[in-house]
Amino acid sequence: MAIFKYQVIKTELEQAIDVGVYDERVPSIRNYAGEKQVSISTVQKAFYALELEGKIYSCPQKGYFIRNTDDDEKSPYGVAIEQTYTGDVLEHQVLHSLNDSAIIPLSSTAPSSIVNNEYILNKHHKKALDKRPYMFDFVDEVQGCLGLRRALSQHLYKQGHICEPAHIHITSGRREGLLVALIATKSVASSVAIESPSSFYFQALVKHFCKEVIEVPMQNDYLLELKLLDQAWHKHKFKTYLVNPNFNDPTGRVLSVQDKMNLIKWAVSRDVTLIEYDRGELYFGTEKPASLASLANSVSAIKLISIQDFFDTISSRINLGFMIGINMNEAIHHAKHTATEDPNLHTQNLMHSLILSGDYQQSLDKLRKQLYKNYLESQKILIAHLPSKITYSAQTGGPCIWMKLDDNNSSIELWQTLVDKGIAIAPGTVFSFNDKFEQYFRITFALPWNARLAAGLKTLCHAI
Repeated sequence: MAIFKYQVIKTELEQAIDVGVYDERVPSIRNYAGEKQVSISTVQKAFYALELEGKIYSCPQKGYFIRNTDDDEKSPYGVAIEQTYTGDVLEHQVLHSLNDSAIIPLSSTAPSSIVNNEYILNKHHKKALDKRPYMFDFVDEVQGCLGLRRALSQHLYKQGHICEPAHIHITSGRREGLLVALIATKSVASSVAIESPSSFYFQALVKHFCKEVIEVPMQNDYLLELKLLDQAWHKHKFKTYLVNPNFNDPTGRVLSVQDKMNLIKWAVSRDVTLIEYDRGELYFGTEKPASLASLANSVSAIKLISIQDFFDTISSRINLGFMIGINMNEAIHHAKHTATEDPNLHTQNLMHSLILSGDYQQSLDKLRKQLYKNYLESQKILIAHLPSKITYSAQTGGPCIWMKLDDNNSSIELWQTLVDKGIAIAPGTVFSFNDKFEQYFRITFALPWNARLAAGLKTLCHAI
């Protein structure tokens, strides 16, 4: 498995404690990070791991101290708490803040929450029950309900994307979609490449299932980025590349059609399968950006899996999504058949009814209008209150804004400061496997807009 920087720091510090380099107290996280010339978050993870193992303990306002275990009663089972740690302490803390009602979750991205779809969902819930979803049937639709796949095919066709129902696979949400994609591409316990920074959703699964992750840093010039991607391929010979081309999380970047075609052509030339997370439905600009899957129809040799879900577009309560497979159908079908259960039939019937009725399209239109309205409201606050030294990206869709502090500030320290004020942001390091982007952070404008949210944004601006 890949060795992370924090593991090296942890081992070094543990050895120093064992041989008596430190007597009672270890250096502060900030001082140790400066001494080793690594990020604060890397040292924070190492200290946390040592604390879990009982090597050190923390005292608020004082620092970390070495635990003396000489007088402890010995257990035949040992005293260390074992944990397979994958570098996600900060991520867990950020996620935990989402479930605290006292904290404004500016770190969240659940765009469907800004529109109340409860009425139409209840209406189609009742219609879906009329189809008797719990009646026993010998037919095992691993690929998903044919009616829903046809409805999705028609929905995509209206957007200019010709996709046969046979190429659509229903999943129980985006996480299952990515897991199936990793299995289908034989990337489990193998190497994958990923654009960086990358979605926490991507990372949460990849770090657990893939042996090695090659991060390809984003560039302003995409041709240069492709050059770096090709250099990485020559060195590592990976077979799968994960990309979020439309409203990348966290940066919000949208690749041009030409950039997307160049990526597709590169993938064909290197026999690399592309896994796309497509959030194109979240646009509030003039038109929906093309997905890789829609452009790939003109390239016969491409191998591609495109992942979408209804968590973003209709409700965070809808655990359903779909995948589009191009030259990957058999592999996807086999992966779903061996590694997943069939998606909930009642939820499939609900989405089938919702799409065919036209209510889904109307809901999308409302979502886009409200996203844009929220974005404009957030812009007013940022323009009025944000220090001029702070830069951030303009958006044409998606749910988030990517912001950059000056080089002397850390988004981790800002996160800690803001949590004490009842606000959570997403520090940039959670979007990298190697603790990069400490000067960056992500916030969302895709929450139900109210005075509390507006006040939280103002507090964020004044805290920087």
